[in-house]
Amino acid sequence: MMKILHISTPKTWRGGEQQLAYLIEKSSSNLFHTVLCPIDAELGRKGFAKDVDFEFFETHGLGKRITSTVKLLKTNRYHLIHTHDSKSHTIALLALIISKLDIPLVVSRRVDFPIGGNVLSKWKYEHNRISAILCVSETIKKICKASLQRNKGKLQTVYSGVDAEKIGTFKGILRRELNIPPQTWLVGCVAALAPHKDHLCLLKAWKEFLNQIPTNENAQLILVGEGGEREHIEHFIKENDLSKTVKLLGYRADVHQIISDFDVFALSSSTEGLGTSIIDAMFAKLPVIATKAGGIPELVQHEKNGLLCPPGDYNQFAKNLLLLYRDSNLAESMGRCGAELAQNFSAKAMAKKTEKIYASLL
Repeated sequence: MMKILHISTPKTWRGGEQQLAYLIEKSSSNLFHTVLCPIDAELGRKGFAKDVDFEFFETHGLGKRITSTVKLLKTNRYHLIHTHDSKSHTIALLALIISKLDIPLVVSRRVDFPIGGNVLSKWKYEHNRISAILCVSETIKKICKASLQRNKGKLQTVYSGVDAEKIGTFKGILRRELNIPPQTWLVGCVAALAPHKDHLCLLKAWKEFLNQIPTNENAQLILVGEGGEREHIEHFIKENDLSKTVKLLGYRADVHQIISDFDVFALSSSTEGLGTSIIDAMFAKLPVIATKAGGIPELVQHEKNGLLCPPGDYNQFAKNLLLLYRDSNLAESMGRCGAELAQNFSAKAMAKKTEKIYASLL
């Protein structure tokens, strides 16, 4: 039995927290998981199908969090530490140095920008106490490789995954809830309302797309997600008279049930580690229209299971929308192709590869 300590510092529930939850739920009985997170984190409120121990940071100061981590390490015999964000990486590394314990440290890297050039970032990622750096896409691995010297050989790609078993044939739930007729062409985007998701690019493309179709034809854009950019997005919708064709649903816990109601999935990110919402869409047999940001091209093969354009290019994004709107056979074919490609990006596959790396380090 391997005892794994996971450290996660965000209070919110986003992609990194979901991947940690999948890792715990899909790993074998050979692993026992302990999660160290803030006492008010969404992660700590989640119910897991298997036994998981939770330890909590009760304070917010970095020094106190490091001290409490040192105490936890000294009173428990963990075989490995896995950190899931930048702050937890710092905490774990300093706690290991202070405690003088020889425990392998695994670091997850999910963002598609270079490792910082400042002294702290270089020290964190080049430190010899790190045993492995898990990148969620080949793109991120290449970006990290260009930033590292000593620890290049510790980089490994472990694709993020989704729980395909939860994505069923629930077609109709969202349309009934919102009173949207079956003949209405429905484009969906599931993404936090954050700057790097660049919803304004999607909205500009949507406006351009609407200008190209007859006014009596029905099309709706559904934005699922919540975040700090909501006010800017709402302002753009109002200023551009898009309120009748764009709906903001906020955060939804039932994405796996409502995603099948979309005809097309759209994501206009300016940066993206991989884009697990795209994998959800692929399992739901949806064609994908997206940007070539980060690891997205590792999921979406242009003109096979979707259409790509450069980040920020809303004119081309609009043309891609129009193409699939006018050609339902092409859209259906892309959806089928995506469902086949999605098999490589399951949560089970992610957990299996991660566990294999754990075993190699021990």
